[in-house]
Amino acid sequence: MLYSDLPSRTTRLVLLSIIVFAVFSGGCNSGHRFGGQFGDPPITEPPPPPPEPDCISPNFNEISPDPAQGGPGTVLTLGGVNFSEILEENQVLFRSFSNETVIDGYVTNVIVDTNPPTTACGNPSSLSVIVPSGVRSGTVELIVNGVFAGANVFSAAPEIVGFAVGEDGTSIFA
Repeated sequence: MLYSDLPSRTTRLVLLSIIVFAVFSGGCNSGHRFGGQFGDPPITEPPPPPPEPDCISPNFNEISPDPAQGGPGTVLTLGGVNFSEILEENQVLFRSFSNETVIDGYVTNVIVDTNPPTTACGNPSSLSVIVPSGVRSGTVELIVNGVFAGANVFSAAPEIVGFAVGEDGTSIFA
């Protein structure tokens, strides 16, 4: 009985040896770093740095409150560079994750610093937008003069659309 298991034990031991050999011989320091694929020549240098910003295009890079959340009537402040000083040229869209609902926000205020920039390129800018009714969780996007300036995630608060009192006097949210 003891010798009847010998072929399966031997097979397991041979397979385990092959796996261990494969891991040690082809594994850790094979030169396939920075995203190289099997069969590609080894990549030993890191990728090149990203290009410098163009300092002309609008860029939306911060939002408050952070994380961005709220219901209809909540005021959000978007910050970045190179927004338009003309209120109507700044469009804020609230887009649901399903992409079925897209609603314009109401931009109430735009502040563009026209002084020459000191630390970064572009004119520091901020704008205030009122969250519209019917908004869903998704993204808040900024478009300045038809140019996409960026997006951030937005979490919509549930909207209470009605309130009623039941026959027994208890309140019911509708």
